[in-house]
Amino acid sequence: MNSHVDPETIIWVTYPSPLIPGILKGMKYGALVYEMMDDYPKVHPRAEEYIRRMEAWFVDKAALVITTSEALAEKAERIKKGVRIRVIGNGVDYDFFNNGPKVRPLEFKGLEKIIGYVGTISEWIDFELVDYLAENRPDLNFIFAGPVRAKRLPLKKNIRFIDTIDYEKVPAYCNGFDVCLIPFQRGEFADAINPVKLFEYLALGKPVVSSYMRELERYKDVIYLAGDKEDFLTNVEIALGEKDDRIRELRRDIARRNDWTMISEVVGKELLKLVTH
Repeated sequence: MNSHVDPETIIWVTYPSPLIPGILKGMKYGALVYEMMDDYPKVHPRAEEYIRRMEAWFVDKAALVITTSEALAEKAERIKKGVRIRVIGNGVDYDFFNNGPKVRPLEFKGLEKIIGYVGTISEWIDFELVDYLAENRPDLNFIFAGPVRAKRLPLKKNIRFIDTIDYEKVPAYCNGFDVCLIPFQRGEFADAINPVKLFEYLALGKPVVSSYMRELERYKDVIYLAGDKEDFLTNVEIALGEKDDRIRELRRDIARRNDWTMISEVVGKELLKLVTH
């Protein structure tokens, strides 16, 4: 082995930044790990081609590519056939969500039948769907909590947007929802996502209604997957009437099995293979 290589040093890259290749030239390391958490070129459409080229460089140089979804794993394989890939989904701090204080947020005062979403409010949300839901069920309150990155938001009296909230308050917001939402626009971008918020919702046992996403198909027995806006509304109504404690415990069990500590153990074993080979 080259004496200028430190076999026990692993470089972990989570975004295909154009600055990193130059930095790596002056570093001693044993292996490069590239983590593909999103379909990055589609996250930044204005620089799509450039990011695609950078991503191809990282996949080519990586000793291991970690993806959060099967769709991203297939993408990595298309970039470089035979590249070593490991699909490791997202997770949750189960104890933080399930056992922490859940004082009802002040913004919820006087509200009932709250249908909510926590996370970045960006263009990947299907706002036409949200508008349809609010229009057809004016008796429901739709709350979106998180940083707003979208240019146009639906304007209805029963839709409320709450800007960035402290992470410590996220469990209280999720717990205050009667139904939790993942209303993403359907398509290739959504199918590549393994949403962290799913496991946060499940840790609280909450009913979840989501647009169809490939990665969520495996959870269809404990969440509600919708194919179109009419189906989505029907599922919201069914979720509101849910009274099965058994399914709530099944959701918590899924969250427990996807706790970050367990995921970190899986990652650790993969990294160990890189330094022992």
